[in-house]
Amino acid sequence: MAKILNTLLGTLSVFFVCYLWIVYCLKDSLLASGLAAIVASASGYLLFRMQTELDVRKSQKKMKLNQITALDEFLRFGKDNALLFEQLLSYYRFDVKKTDPDNLIAIKNNTKSYVALRYTSDTVTKEQLTCAIVDAKRAECEKLFLFAHKMDKSLIVQTENVMPITFVDVANVYALLEQADKLPQLNPTKKRKGAHIAIKYVFSRKRFGLYLATTLFMLALSVVSYIKWYTLSWATVSLVAALYSLLNRRFNTQPTSVTLN
Repeated sequence: MAKILNTLLGTLSVFFVCYLWIVYCLKDSLLASGLAAIVASASGYLLFRMQTELDVRKSQKKMKLNQITALDEFLRFGKDNALLFEQLLSYYRFDVKKTDPDNLIAIKNNTKSYVALRYTSDTVTKEQLTCAIVDAKRAECEKLFLFAHKMDKSLIVQTENVMPITFVDVANVYALLEQADKLPQLNPTKKRKGAHIAIKYVFSRKRFGLYLATTLFMLALSVVSYIKWYTLSWATVSLVAALYSLLNRRFNTQPTSVTLN
């Protein structure tokens, strides 16, 4: 709904501007109407396509973020995360041995690496990193792969002289799993915006200032315009939209007497 309204308003604005300029230059209302209609139609088509492409990109980005969040939840409550990462590392040609549900040993190019999966907390702590390094040394590994939600990179700097560490966050894990076609079944919650939400945005009280400014602009323009009825009509429409946005209760959230602190 909002996209259609934006396209319509944009098309009409282009038509209005083109018409005034062509009439001013050529002094021919009929020719001005035809040329302005052609330019406005092309502009409206391009505007609609651009909005559609932008919506698709936003939708894809939001879907991916939802998938990453769902993967994070999947790993946070996973029964045996090592099984998934065993498949992932095998795809990238590691020789993998699972030691327990949260740890693996991976060998590639004669380099033995310890793989630690730490998804039980939001951020890897210094104690968790220290324990992972100690476990890696006890397993006689030369390198540590640390998979977690997020981590303070300064911790890696502090321990880089002890052992080479590669940290991989959830977003990169998602990319690796997607590339390897090893993504588990994820069911993120998707919030869909309906037409009611779009109309609520268009007629929100926050739009009052914009519609009122449009009204005043059209009124000022009608003073010098060749087609006063046109500008006055749009000024009237804008004023109605402004008043409705300001006064309606249907599309404006009402405050409650209860607050949560």
